[in-house]
Amino acid sequence: MPRALDNFCRLEEFEPVLVRSDVLIPSSRQITHRLLCQPCENLLSQRGETWVIPRLARFEGGFPLVDLLLQQAPINSGFLPLVYSATKNPNIQRNKLIHFAIGIFWKASVHSWGAGISEPHIDLGSGGEALRRFLLEEQEFTPNLALTVSVTPPSVQALPAFSAPERGSNPDLESFYFYVPGLFFNLYVGEDIRARMGEFCLVSNPLGPIIMADMNAEVIDLFMGAATTARKPRKLIEIREAIEKRGLRCSFKELRFPR
Repeated sequence: MPRALDNFCRLEEFEPVLVRSDVLIPSSRQITHRLLCQPCENLLSQRGETWVIPRLARFEGGFPLVDLLLQQAPINSGFLPLVYSATKNPNIQRNKLIHFAIGIFWKASVHSWGAGISEPHIDLGSGGEALRRFLLEEQEFTPNLALTVSVTPPSVQALPAFSAPERGSNPDLESFYFYVPGLFFNLYVGEDIRARMGEFCLVSNPLGPIIMADMNAEVIDLFMGAATTARKPRKLIEIREAIEKRGLRCSFKELRFPR
């Protein structure tokens, strides 16, 4: 995950909270590995990260990407969830959103990102090579994949958090997902996936659909699952109380703190 995401999860003197299965700790430590050469790092940055990251939801309010979406009417007025078109809005660079998401899914599929683990963090099978070639613009987006993105609506405070890609739990639909402040990306895999999810695919649908939906409950469930057995130091409780006194929502409030 790009290091710049840390800045969306900190508040002045408070560091972001690292959620692990054994402990929750304030930490700015980034999980890193010397995976790519500098030209490839620059490619991921220039074709996605540098446009997307400044437009994410901010801890103390404001969500530039949603502001851009609201410049035009949704393409499905009268229905929920609302869906907006990225391609019809000249201020939204759909290709940057796509490249950003695919880059993160691909990196998770080629390295473990964990000490003492040899298997990749997620297993995309042959889809991993297809994503690599797509990122390099060597091939079109494979029809066996579909990418969707949901944005937090303006009526909801987006959670100031981010998570690495994980496998979805639906046994009937192979999928992977990750969250960055205000954006929830899903990557679906399967031979018939375009028939099932193509309407909402950011890549294959010419309209470039962006779904406006509150995904906070799903994000909280993700962190609760990871933190069920985690030790929660008293320091974290003090941080939570200090953040809430400022009228802000604490991302780890729901992680079953002892009273």
